[in-house]
Amino acid sequence: MPRFASPTLEDDLGLTPLPNPPPHVGVLIERSPDGVLQVRLLGENAPGAVWVNFRSADFKRRIAEGKQGLLGRAVGLAKGEKPLVWDATAGLGRDAVRLAVMGATVVAFERDPVVGALLRDGIARGREGDDALAEALSNRITLIEGDARALFARGALDPPPDVIFLDPMFPERGTALAKKEAQLLGALCGVGGDADEDAELFRAAAALAPKRIVVKRPRHAPTIIPGREPVHRFEGKSVRYDLYLP
Repeated sequence: MPRFASPTLEDDLGLTPLPNPPPHVGVLIERSPDGVLQVRLLGENAPGAVWVNFRSADFKRRIAEGKQGLLGRAVGLAKGEKPLVWDATAGLGRDAVRLAVMGATVVAFERDPVVGALLRDGIARGREGDDALAEALSNRITLIEGDARALFARGALDPPPDVIFLDPMFPERGTALAKKEAQLLGALCGVGGDADEDAELFRAAAALAPKRIVVKRPRHAPTIIPGREPVHRFEGKSVRYDLYLP
């Protein structure tokens, strides 16, 4: 999928300037009139723009779940722990930021440069303010743009994590395909994950011997490595968190 930058955007991602007339296929990264970095698909019937907004009403509802929610329990925050969490597949950052707001220190890895740029912009705007979200984004989250598998293998990151969180892409069905974020991420990163890559990432995480590995999956999806069952599952209506103790 070709990637383009708006002519008004000072592009540091090495993207091709958008031609005139624009193409019928591709992904465009641009800034809105109020300066928000956003990405949209090009072409007829393409969905609207996607950006990262940690101050939206939807994200406030996610935060309100708190430490006693599935994610907090799976990572250990519900027990009063304040772990160092490596989110190996940050995406648009919702889980990483939720963890930071709940008190974890988070290192978020994102390998796609366009998704990473969206997340970096969302974090910067979320830091504006004087509340728990701004404090968490300012003090407890670090974004590293690169492939977590390769970075894990180098062993150059310090200190080591207490928890490694994995949320690899999974080929959803039904209404999820209609969501503009799913369509955009599919165009940028591929529709659904690669089972071999996911297993490789899990093994790279396990080799670091954290206290916990937490894998987020659709509720009825197979385990990340066939035959390797978690020690516990925290199940919701549509997703679950598989807990492994390496």
